[in-house]
Amino acid sequence: MEGKGPATTLVNFPGGEIILCTANPHLGPDGKLLNIILNLRNITQLNHFKYQLERGRKHAKFADLERFRAGHIQSRLKAAGVDDVVIESPIMNKIVSTIVQIADCNICAPRW
Repeated sequence: MEGKGPATTLVNFPGGEIILCTANPHLGPDGKLLNIILNLRNITQLNHFKYQLERGRKHAKFADLERFRAGHIQSRLKAAGVDDVVIESPIMNKIVSTIVQIADCNICAPRW
């Protein structure tokens, strides 16, 4: 062990386990090394939970984006006077979204 401070490393085991290993020196009154205190923590499950949390956050961001997109489509249709349209099907939502992107709703909206 080099130096007189703690040292930390990650150890990967063949079964996929990841262990965080921290070594802390225990010094005597004269400053000489008496013992080394090891702290071992299995962080495999912690890393799995972190991955799930990040994945959930990405999904939440995607859901927010989809809600914003749906609101934008509805506002464009409302501005064109076609606000009584209800779109529930994901396929139809994609079609209408594409139409809204391609066409200017103020020009293409029927004026009955």
